[in-house]
Amino acid sequence: MLLRPGPWERTLSLVDLTGVRDRLDALGVTLRFKGDDDLPNIADLLHDQREYRAALYIDRLEDARTFLTTDLNGPLPPAGHGLTDYNFVETAVDRAELLNQLAAGLDEWICPAVEAAVNAAILAGGPGAPTDYQTWFTARVFNPVNATYLLNVAAFFAQYPITDHALTQIQNNFQNNIETALRRMLLDRPRITSLYADLYNGLTLTGLSEIETTGSDYHKGGQQVLIFTFSIRYWSGYNNWVPRFSTLKLVYKPADVEIDCLVAGNSAAVNATTAPAQFMVNSLVEIFNAWVAGHPAAGLEALPTYRILPRFPVSQAAGPPYPVRQAYGYLEFLSYTEQTWAIFNLYALDESDYVIFQNVPEAPVVERFYHQAGQLLALAVAFSLVDLHIENVRTTRYQPHLIDLEASLTAEIATVLNTLLLDPPGVNMIGGFNGDSRSNEDFFYQFVISPHNAPQWEINQAFVTKWYANRLWVMRPNMQIVFVNVFWLLQGLNNGMNVIQAMQNDAGVPGAPGFAARIAAWIARAQNVLVRILPVATDEWGAVRSGIYVTRPQLSGPPAPPVALAPAVTLAQLGEVTNLWLGAPGPEPKYAAAAAPQVATDLTNFDIPTFYHRVGSAQLLDSMGQVIPWLPQVTILNNAHPPAPVVVNTLNPRNSYFAPPSPTAARVVARLALIGAGGFAGVVPYQAQTLGAFNLVVAPAVPGPLF
Repeated sequence: MLLRPGPWERTLSLVDLTGVRDRLDALGVTLRFKGDDDLPNIADLLHDQREYRAALYIDRLEDARTFLTTDLNGPLPPAGHGLTDYNFVETAVDRAELLNQLAAGLDEWICPAVEAAVNAAILAGGPGAPTDYQTWFTARVFNPVNATYLLNVAAFFAQYPITDHALTQIQNNFQNNIETALRRMLLDRPRITSLYADLYNGLTLTGLSEIETTGSDYHKGGQQVLIFTFSIRYWSGYNNWVPRFSTLKLVYKPADVEIDCLVAGNSAAVNATTAPAQFMVNSLVEIFNAWVAGHPAAGLEALPTYRILPRFPVSQAAGPPYPVRQAYGYLEFLSYTEQTWAIFNLYALDESDYVIFQNVPEAPVVERFYHQAGQLLALAVAFSLVDLHIENVRTTRYQPHLIDLEASLTAEIATVLNTLLLDPPGVNMIGGFNGDSRSNEDFFYQFVISPHNAPQWEINQAFVTKWYANRLWVMRPNMQIVFVNVFWLLQGLNNGMNVIQAMQNDAGVPGAPGFAARIAAWIARAQNVLVRILPVATDEWGAVRSGIYVTRPQLSGPPAPPVALAPAVTLAQLGEVTNLWLGAPGPEPKYAAAAAPQVATDLTNFDIPTFYHRVGSAQLLDSMGQVIPWLPQVTILNNAHPPAPVVVNTLNPRNSYFAPPSPTAARVVARLALIGAGGFAGVVPYQAQTLGAFNLVVAPAVPGPLF
C-alpha cells in the first residue's frame, strides 16, 4: 500500500477516536502488529487501545512521513537530507508499511507512561476525573480546540520526559538509519550487481521496491538491520534476448560482516565485487568443501555458503580508535518460504525451503540436513564459532545455514553447548539445532482493569509463541516439525571432526601445500578482523534498558516529580549489570563493560551497548572503537536492602581484557593441534556432550522416527 500524497493537515484537531482513525488512514498506518494474528479473540481490542495511544505520537509518524517523502527528496547535504537518486528509492520509502513498523516501536515504549498517567488521574479523582483507560484519553488528551489538544500532549510528555526521550530517539534512529542505509546502498549498486552477476545475465537493479525493518535492537548510534527488496531486470532465453523482471532481496547489516564472509561466504561472489583485487582466497566452509570434494564418502556432505559483501571492514583500518561504526555490509537473504498449489491436499506441485511435502521422500532430506548440521557443529567447536542460538540458524533449500557469525573466535569451547547450537532440554530452549520456538520473547501490551487495585488499569505483557526458521517440517498430512535426528547428527559430527583431523595432518607435497597450510592461511587472514564479544548478554542489557525506559516512567508522575534521564541510566547500569559479578568477577573483567564511558551514551541513544575485539589482540573495544582500559577498582552495588554502592578490588593488574591465552586464534590453533593429534581422543568428548543435550547416554543404533 502506498502512502497518499498531499500535505498534512496538522490543524485538524483530535476531537475523539474518529479523528485519530482519519489521520492514521491518511498515513496508511494500520497499527496491526505481530501477535495479533495469533489472538483473533482480542485483536480488535488491542487495535482500539493502540488507536487511543496513537493520539499521543501521531505527529511523530507524520513527521517521519515528511522526512521520507519530502526531506529525502530535497536539497543534498550539507544543506539538506536529499539523496542523489531519490527516484530509485521512492517506491520503497513511500510505502505505508514502513511507517507502520515505526508505529510498532513508538507504541510499545509509550505504554508504561500511559499506565502511570491513567492510574494517577483515576486515583486523584475529582470532578470530571477519568474512570478508565478510554475516558482518560477523552478527558486528558482529546479536545475540539486543536491548541488545547496539542497542549495536552505536551503536558503528558513534560510529565514523563524519559518516555518523551525514548520516542524521540526511536523516531530519530529510524529516520537516520534509513537515510544512512540508502546513501550507502546507492553508492554500492555496482558492487551489489556484481555480487549476483553470475546468477542473472545482464542484471540491472531497476529500483528499490520495499524496505523492511527487522525489529532488531538499535546499536552503534541508532543503526538497525534492514531488508531491501529490489526490482530487477535480466536476460534469458535463446541468445539471451528475452527480458525478465523479478525481485531480489538483500539484508543490509550496519556492522562489520567480514568474519561472516570468512567463515561462510562465497569467495567467487565477493571477489567479483572487488576485482581485480581479491578479497579472500576461500572461506572456512569452502576449504572444508574442497576436502569433501576430493574425498567423497557416505554421509559426508558439502556445506552451503552464501553471498556476503563486507564494506569498509575494520581489519583494513588503523587505530585505535577503530572505525567500528563505519563498517557495514550486505548478506544474501536466505529464504524461508513455502509455495503451495495443493489440489485435493496432495501437494504434488508444492515447493518449500523447510516443509517436506508429501511428494518428497522425507528420509533423504532429513538425513542430509542432520549430516550437514553435525559437520557444522564440528566446525563450530573446532574454530570457536559461538552465539549460534535459535535465531542464528536458518533453513533454506532444506539445508542449515549459520548466520550472524559476528561472535566467532571469541570464546573457549569447553563443551558443545558453548556454541549454543545445542541447548539442554527445557522450557524455551534456544539451541540453534534443537530449539524451535520461544514463548518468552514476542509479546504485546494489553491494558486491563487491575484485579487487585480496581478501578486502576495495568498493562499486561502477554507473550505469544514465536517459531523460528531453523528446523525442518513435514506435511503428513498436516504440518509437523521434524525431530532432531541424533543418529545422523552424531554421524555428521564424527565425519566433520575426522575431516578437520585429516586436513590438519595433510602437509601436502613439495611445491603443493596441503590443507594444513590452507587452514593456517585462513587463520592468518582472520587476524585483525573485528568480532563482537558479549561480556554482558544482550538480554541483560535489555533489562537495563527496561529499567530506564519502562520502570522509571512508571515510578514518576504525580505526586513525585519527573525523573531525569541521566540518574536513571546510572542507576540501571549499577543495579542491573555490575551486581551480576559481585564476589565472582571471573577470569575476564566483565565489569569493564559496564564501567565504559560510552555505555551511558549508548543507553541514552536508546542503543543496546555493544563491545568488540580485533582477532589477535587482547583489547576490549566499545561501540566507538575505543580501547576500554583495565580498572584496578570498580564500584558496584552490594546485596543489601536497599543496595548500596561499594568499591571493590578487581583482579590482579593486567595489560589486557582477556585472560591468557587469548580465546581467539591462539586457542583455535591449540585445539586444532589436539584434534590433529587424536581426533576425539585429544579434545573434550563432544559426542557424549551432544548426547547429553538430548538426555541420552548411549548413541541411537538406528535413525528412529522422523516426526
